[in-house]
Amino acid sequence: MGKVIVDWAATPLLHHLGQNGKNLASIWIEPKRDFAMVLVTNIDTKKANDALYALSADLYRRFGVGKSDDAGKGAPRPDLGPRSQAN
Repeated sequence: MGKVIVDWAATPLLHHLGQNGKNLASIWIEPKRDFAMVLVTNIDTKKANDALYALSADLYRRFGVGKSDDAGKGAPRPDLGPRSQAN
């Protein structure tokens, strides 16, 4: 795990990319805000790696940007509609 600077985050993030030839996982952590993202796929190719990176940027912009006070509150997004509860 190393500290990286990306153009889509205001502060450096901790990052780890792991692969085993069949699967690919990318972990992003912003310790100061107690925010993390874990992205996993069962495809281990350059195209999958590039897609995870692009998705990381999109997810961070959608869920990671905001006030520290909002971290972990899990407020539903209006564009997803109501959440259903499984019994």
